Amino acid sequence: MFHFPAETFWLVVPWPIIWLTWAIIVFFKFKRDEELEDEYVNNGKGDE
Repeated sequence: MFHFPAETFWLVVPWPIIWLTWAIIVFFKFKRDEELEDEYVNNGKGDE
């Protein structure tokens, strides 16, 4: 469509996939950490 070389295509296309994969991993990691923290606080061990 824009007559870019194939090299440009392969430099641009993978980045959204990489960022989405990273975002999903980080989302579930922080979600788990937050659930563990909530459980810790709700059990009365988090009194400060």
